[in-house]
Amino acid sequence: RFGQIIAQEVRRLNRHVCHYWCHQNRYLRLENANTPNILVQNIIDYDSVQKISLVLHVQDTYNVSESGEPSFTAVVTITVNVKDIDNRPPWFQPCVRTNLGTAKLCVSSGYRAKVNLTEKEDGALSLEPGPLYAKDGDRNRSELISYRILRGTTGL
Repeated sequence: RFGQIIAQEVRRLNRHVCHYWCHQNRYLRLENANTPNILVQNIIDYDSVQKISLVLHVQDTYNVSESGEPSFTAVVTITVNVKDIDNRPPWFQPCVRTNLGTAKLCVSSGYRAKVNLTEKEDGALSLEPGPLYAKDGDRNRSELISYRILRGTTGL
């Protein structure tokens, strides 16, 4: 879930507006120079980024050289920890990981097996390229995965 981080605007006793700036990054930005609202500007992928730091500057005068007023500044580092959520389906293994836009996919070629027409198989069916196996598509998560046959040859 993405949201907005809000900081209180600080004003000097003489009611001048403070001026804010930071080094922009691809994920976070300031709403404007007079309001220290930090906005999320791009989707943050937990698999790529777990923590984002932003250095926020504030100054109580806009342009010191023009105003001639004394100027005071402050700097603070803001660290945003990205929270992982369960947002990817299970991936059958083995698979080839690929990106499609912002989506991460894991393409599996499927499984194959051979059975003899006139023989009953005891035990689990031997599959190629290996046993049926899926894992959670979210990195560092291990949600419970259940299997179910949705369709196939019927009436046998």
